[in-house]
Amino acid sequence: MWRTSSGDRTLKGAEATLIRALISQVVDNLDAEVRGDVDRWDFGVVLFDELETPQKFSLLAAVGTSLLREDAAPLPLNAVNEATVAVLYRALTQAIQVEIELELGPEFQSWWRSMVLAAVREIDGDDELPPCKSSDLEVWDVVTETLASFVLWDEDWDMTDLVMDRDPEQGRSIKGQLDIADDYFTAVAPDPTDAELAHARQVLMELTASA
Repeated sequence: MWRTSSGDRTLKGAEATLIRALISQVVDNLDAEVRGDVDRWDFGVVLFDELETPQKFSLLAAVGTSLLREDAAPLPLNAVNEATVAVLYRALTQAIQVEIELELGPEFQSWWRSMVLAAVREIDGDDELPPCKSSDLEVWDVVTETLASFVLWDEDWDMTDLVMDRDPEQGRSIKGQLDIADDYFTAVAPDPTDAELAHARQVLMELTASA
């Protein structure tokens, strides 16, 4: 389960279906890094993008487990964990953009947008949503941000450089004003052994088996 602003919860239904598909999408992009098809896939989340690929797999497995498995203990809400969650929603933005810009077959023409709408309606019952085939990227950005807000409290994870590049006293002052824990920015990503990486890859396969 994951600690959200509305309490600890495990993603269910349409929201879980979407997150599984997004984890699968991110894994595919990371595999492109492993194959050498791209030097580095950029999700626009610096804290995650600058990690080594094995670290990304390890974080994604841990975060995916916390989001989707009810028996999993909540992960600490630190910058690196929340940045990994944010990657899923950035990947969603990228996927919707590709879906709109490419001429896909009827089966995939609005696949991601349909899943997004189903997830938001199931969670929030919001009737003020765009048509499934809307091509307005700005509107979809807003919908994606709304969806992310059901899981992430805020975007403190994106303030790492702002806080860590200040002198210690200024950094403490900023964290105090924003009610950020002292160790929020200092938590480090795991550096998995070969065995740990293999386990993370297996966990990701299991999490996305129904995606």
